[in-house]
Parts: sequence; C-alpha cells; structure tokens
Amino acid sequence: EVMGAAPIEAMDVILQPNPASTFTTLICADATSSSAWIEVIASDGRTVMLFSARRSGTMLDLSALETGAYRVRISDGTRIQVRPLIIAR
Repeated sequence: EVMGAAPIEAMDVILQPNPASTFTTLICADATSSSAWIEVIASDGRTVMLFSARRSGTMLDLSALETGAYRVRISDGTRIQVRPLIIAR
C-alpha cells in the first residue's frame, strides 16, 4: 500500500475564447466550491499570473501577456485541471 495523497480528480474546465486576444473566461461545468487557485504558466515554465478566484465565470485579463502558448492550471485543493491557452493578436 502506498501512503500519501489521495488521487487527484480532474475538473471539467473550458476557456472561452481560446485562442484569446485580451481576455478569456474560465467556465467550470461542475463548480461546487467557492474558490480555486488559477495559475497561468508561460511556455518556459514561468508563472506569469497567480490568483484565487471563483472558478466558473472568472474572466482572465490577458492584456499584459505576450502572444504565445500558455497553460492554465486550476486547483481547488482536491482537484486540478490544466488547459492549454493560446494568446493571438
């Protein structure tokens, strides 16, 4: 038996629009908890945005980020989801 953390469940998360230009909205189909950590990670692995927010309906302001490929990681403490995000202008 392996001791440690329980398996992490995935969340059903959508980013719209994606590709995005200046903003995208985080939509979570199974929003059951009030908040989650949202992290935007650049292609080189740097965290470029990190904040706590309501999962479903949260708008991400991307205007300060450069054009390119990113990953958005959403975690509510028990579940985690990583979604690709493209910023194109």
